[in-house]
Amino acid sequence: MKIDPLNKTFGSVLELVTTIGLIVMLIPGLLSVTGENVYVDPQHMVHNWDKPSEEFWMDAKGITVYGYGWFLDHPFHFDCLSLIGVAILAFAPLLAVIASIASAPKIYKVILAIIAIELLFAIFRPLVLGGGGH
Repeated sequence: MKIDPLNKTFGSVLELVTTIGLIVMLIPGLLSVTGENVYVDPQHMVHNWDKPSEEFWMDAKGITVYGYGWFLDHPFHFDCLSLIGVAILAFAPLLAVIASIASAPKIYKVILAIIAIELLFAIFRPLVLGGGGH
């Protein structure tokens, strides 16, 4: 079976980034259940999970959270590192589309570029227009 270079590139990049994201998410996520080296104590998390974000953070950690800094500023805590894995998974389709542009025929380059712009807009719109991370 012959696989088009565009599809092979897209699939390979998607598989690689997904594998990295899953590893970065799952291993620290499982370790965070032990309660060791976590940013939010699992007991506080369970008791406050049903609350809106603002109340959750105030009751669980005594902080006010704005955006995504709360886990990006603490990458060495297992629960925060696990969320970085989730972010990697969210970027996987975008990275696969961008990587595919180089091996695509001319018309597909335009289409893939438009898709990449749409994905970037979907990712950054909440941050620019408000409401991101809350």
